[in-house]
Amino acid sequence: MQSLYKVEADAKEGNLTAAQRKELRLERSLPLTNAFGKWMSDELKNSNIPPREAMGKALSYSYKRWGRL
Repeated sequence: MQSLYKVEADAKEGNLTAAQRKELRLERSLPLTNAFGKWMSDELKNSNIPPREAMGKALSYSYKRWGRL
């Protein structure tokens, strides 16, 4: 998450136009969010996190809604 905040901070500091911010996000934020989605998927499939524990619930909740985020 900190890496995503860094992208936004860089965009703000650079006084970018909307089009430039979009391009920056596509270049730098999209790969990060895709990697996070893959991590969630892998954790749900391969981890020993019980689905009824807080972390298991959080992963399931987020992953089910991932396509709409």
